[in-house]
Amino acid sequence: MISWLKDFISPNSSAKTIAIVLLTCVNLVIFWDKGEKLIASRGVQDYYASFILIVIFYSVSHLLIIILCKLFASLEKIWAYYKESQHKKAGLKAFRHKVRKAIPQLPTAQIEILGQLSESERTLDLVKNGALYLENQNYITRLHKVSHSSFVFEI
Repeated sequence: MISWLKDFISPNSSAKTIAIVLLTCVNLVIFWDKGEKLIASRGVQDYYASFILIVIFYSVSHLLIIILCKLFASLEKIWAYYKESQHKKAGLKAFRHKVRKAIPQLPTAQIEILGQLSESERTLDLVKNGALYLENQNYITRLHKVSHSSFVFEI
């Protein structure tokens, strides 16, 4: 619907501009009589009343379209973030399943460590987290020393 209107108004007009013009025209058609009477009842001349009415409807349409565009952009970002997190969860679940299948003797805590390390580097305590066994089996590698018993590891 917007494409024929875009060709009619100007080939260089954006969809946002066309939506503003379209909403302004619809508002003018629907509320012209009531708006003109309201402005005239305030003591404004008829010549100025029409101009004021057009400016008011254009301003309201412009603000409404801008708010809707920003709302749509925000919802789009939230949806993309949600889809990305769902994709990461699915990948992590598949990775854990593969690890459980390939190394069935590993306890759940060590599979969780491998799952965390599949996303990014992590700081782990050698003794508390069971990272020492994973390192001895060459599943993970030390990168940096953080403290006496804590290191940054990667797969």
